[in-house]
Amino acid sequence: MTKLALLLLLLSPTLHAFEWGGKMWGNSLSKTSHLFQEETQHNGGARIFAKYKPHESWQFSLETLGYAIQTPLLIMPNKDLKRGETFLEFNQLSLLYKTESFRLKAGRQITSWGKSDGLNPTDFLSGKRNLLLVTDDALTRRGHTSASLEWTPSSGASPWSFEFWYVHEHAYSDVLLNSGLTKNVITLRDQELFQEQEYAFKLNYLGEGFDFDYIFYRGVNKTPLLTEQSRNLLPLNITLKPIHVRQESHGLNLAKDFETFIVRTELAYHRRLDTIANADAITNPDRLDAVVGFEKSVGDNHRFNLQAVAHHYPDYQRSPSNDQITRSVQNINLLLQAQHQETRLGSLIVYQYEPLELNQFKFKFSWLNYFHYESAQLFTPQFDYLWTENFHLSVYALIFEGSSNTPLGVLKDLSSIGFGASFVF
Repeated sequence: MTKLALLLLLLSPTLHAFEWGGKMWGNSLSKTSHLFQEETQHNGGARIFAKYKPHESWQFSLETLGYAIQTPLLIMPNKDLKRGETFLEFNQLSLLYKTESFRLKAGRQITSWGKSDGLNPTDFLSGKRNLLLVTDDALTRRGHTSASLEWTPSSGASPWSFEFWYVHEHAYSDVLLNSGLTKNVITLRDQELFQEQEYAFKLNYLGEGFDFDYIFYRGVNKTPLLTEQSRNLLPLNITLKPIHVRQESHGLNLAKDFETFIVRTELAYHRRLDTIANADAITNPDRLDAVVGFEKSVGDNHRFNLQAVAHHYPDYQRSPSNDQITRSVQNINLLLQAQHQETRLGSLIVYQYEPLELNQFKFKFSWLNYFHYESAQLFTPQFDYLWTENFHLSVYALIFEGSSNTPLGVLKDLSSIGFGASFVF
């Protein structure tokens, strides 16, 4: 007994330095037009993370995500989503070393930039699993292979800090291509992931009641362009290849706390370094994005967030083509890249009700509305029942509205109501 007690005493610091957890979930979504008759998507899986800290200066991080998707409405390269496919990905597998002034991190990691809730135009390094129709952002965010160095002068006491990033394998976003767009004549090839390395510099300032940061980024567009690789006329079939194009971006984030409410601002300017004649729908795809909003809590349970949104192409001019198939490919890219108008103005409204006790409903509602020239909207109401601290039941909806030539309107077939359950451990 004495030997066992000594062994546990020796191991206790190591055991205390290990932390792990995760989430298991399952969802079933049905089309709103054929409720309980035609499924939009079944998805389910598990996210597991672990952290090991053998010393106050060192930390190992691991996060893996396994999930399955079955849907008749979306297509993906070399995958049969109608029958169902299983995926296993590493979001994080990294090593962190830190001192009072420096933080050095390398490996597979996730980066989340931006101050706003919902729309983050300055989140240059992140990729998204757009095929996974869930409401938990942690499940959709995709990691990248990179190394970063953060320096805070004055042994960590300075309000200024500097970050330097080198990304060897960039994160990418899935092409959300509705099968209704392909009309059974389009075949997708796999994406190229090693086309271009990425570099970024970030300057941060943390003041009393406010903070801001400036970001310079040189890398690739996370949502790829589709370019024609081959065509067959009889029978008609077009093979499209997703490719990532180089860009330079400047970002500015600002958050100011006025005690009774918080103002958050994000500005991003993207300058495209590559153009592709048979894929780009506009001749100069440089873009300016802006999000300005405020956040306010009411009582202990309610939180409101209201944002104004703007997307602008300074020199918008359609790229002409006499070939009908090329024009069709360009129109698909217009929708994927949200380039259908020179200027888009909109708003995002988010309301959340957070109960303080279990066995109550938690509610979140968001409404993304683009109202400039052509209306396009996305409604996402969500009810969670907190059965226990770890087990939640959910009912949520994804409602797309708008004209057929808008990025949200073209996804009307994905409008659905979902039922799900999740267990956090």
